[in-house]
Amino acid sequence: MSIIFIFGIFSRKERNALARIMENDNNSEDRRILHLPNLSEIAFIMHDFESENDAYLDVETGQVVYDLVGGRADDYDTDEEAIEASFLHGPEFDEEDIRRHEQIEEGSLRYLHIEQVDHWLPYQDMKDFVDEVDDPRVQELLAVAIDGKGAFGRFRDVLDRYPKWQEEWFAFKQAKEEFRVKEWLEHEGFTIES
Repeated sequence: MSIIFIFGIFSRKERNALARIMENDNNSEDRRILHLPNLSEIAFIMHDFESENDAYLDVETGQVVYDLVGGRADDYDTDEEAIEASFLHGPEFDEEDIRRHEQIEEGSLRYLHIEQVDHWLPYQDMKDFVDEVDDPRVQELLAVAIDGKGAFGRFRDVLDRYPKWQEEWFAFKQAKEEFRVKEWLEHEGFTIES
């Protein structure tokens, strides 16, 4: 398979994804084993719509890392200006951050960008949970709570009154989010070991 890259058409993330696809081809014998003792940090990042930093999974160590230089580079015309500003204005990032940023920019397959899930999935999780609740009163309260604007807050308010169902919700949500992490990593060509 050959792909001709025309600069300006593909973003850095798209080039990295294409490179991974070409390298892995998702054949089972080509799958790499990834040791991840805890999926919850990655799950949190995938479902955190407020974060401003690009997070990456270091596939060699299984650790989550951040491209702090790249995140700050948006404030400057070039990465070099961002790095220079860091040295002039304090230790926003160190040499390791700069080395990691350069590897990411060069398309290193060591760092896998952690993308956020679609915004509608957390709402769908609430709907799915409501369908699983076997207490008709609680199910009705939750169904009414998730209807319309402010659904997340009302949903939490109802669960605050029913600790058993709140605990069930947390377990349900964690299982859904960790499933998405596993699904994503398997799609990227990895076999996960805890």
